[in-house]
Amino acid sequence: MKPPKLTLDKVTDSTIKYEFVANVASRLLKILFRSDRSIRLIYSNYSNKHFFGDKFVILDYRFRNALWYKIGDSITEKRHFLLEKPEASKKILLTVHGLFRKKMYLLDFSEAGYVDSSTFCIEVKKSDFQDINNPIMG
Repeated sequence: MKPPKLTLDKVTDSTIKYEFVANVASRLLKILFRSDRSIRLIYSNYSNKHFFGDKFVILDYRFRNALWYKIGDSITEKRHFLLEKPEASKKILLTVHGLFRKKMYLLDFSEAGYVDSSTFCIEVKKSDFQDINNPIMG
């Protein structure tokens, strides 16, 4: 006797994200054997200079001893995140989860000031360690 065939409406996907679980488990094994398990920011950067347009922001970050991240309502283990650019007054919460630790950062995407490079100059002085016959320093 043959078992009945399943129709597409009875077939469901698994809610477990196996790639996420595997990446978090591998990071957990690395952190487990470290003596310092505190979460530390190594770098963070964001950019809107890309081909997605001005409505999106690419967020790059790296933390030491981080297992996964929660940005707004999204949970990820990736170090790069694409999100819609919030309004000037809205700030986004980044939560970094580690081994029995959690740190929260408030991300502010307001316009940063810039340095006017037209008035910026560097004065170069000759030191004792430079070669006298150097054509650049004369």
